[in-house]
Amino acid sequence: MKRVAKPFRVLAFSDSHGNADSIRRLTELEAKNRYDAILAPGDIGSCDARDMNVIDSIRLLEDFNCPVLFVLGNSDPELIRRTNHWPSFAEPLHQRLVTISGFTFSGLDGIFDVSESRSKDNDYPMKTARRLLSEAVKKDIDPRRLIITTHERLPKIHDACGDCTPLAYMFGHIHSPACTEWKETTNINTSILDGNRSAWGAGNYWVIEAWRGRLRATPKPLNQPNEFRLNNFLECIELVGQSHRHKQQLTIFRQLYPDIEIPF
Repeated sequence: MKRVAKPFRVLAFSDSHGNADSIRRLTELEAKNRYDAILAPGDIGSCDARDMNVIDSIRLLEDFNCPVLFVLGNSDPELIRRTNHWPSFAEPLHQRLVTISGFTFSGLDGIFDVSESRSKDNDYPMKTARRLLSEAVKKDIDPRRLIITTHERLPKIHDACGDCTPLAYMFGHIHSPACTEWKETTNINTSILDGNRSAWGAGNYWVIEAWRGRLRATPKPLNQPNEFRLNNFLECIELVGQSHRHKQQLTIFRQLYPDIEIPF
């Protein structure tokens, strides 16, 4: 009998903002399942002393018994960016290549400035970000086994990767889950685990399966939506119309909650 190769499995989430309850809930739901890696595109911790910082948040993921790959977002403190005291199972991706079971990950910390002058709120201008990422991935890498990660979406990711067309590009920052295809790259906004800041008052995460140059991305609900927040979200769409982002959100919402009827 011919053996069927098992897919490479990644558990992905972002924008937990130091919300320990959300990370513990994720562990309850998924820690018994097999994953080759966890991927977290930023805002894992929080600058607010009332919430957990990024190191303590990552430590809550130890029960998964797999590497935690991550970049840092704008909510992760500047001091933490320079730390050398990550948990042993944590792998920062900023300007690095990390390979697991033949799949290569790379990425950038921070957020990007759309102008050519550096802003105090952003880490580097777009041109600089593309150059840094290009330098990281210009080695001889199989693009169908390459996954790029940033916190904020970096426009024209293929320009940053040169002639390389990554298998997937994952990001967060804008609390609007989405999954689209462009030039054979699957683009996934993995946010948002912290349901307190989601449009419908509930967190979500993603299960990614990759094999033979293909990828399947499945959104998963962390909990049920808050009725009041959901009604406000739907009323807003009815008032202003369905923008491109709203359409993407509704597509993911219907995947997360197929039993909840949307009136339009």
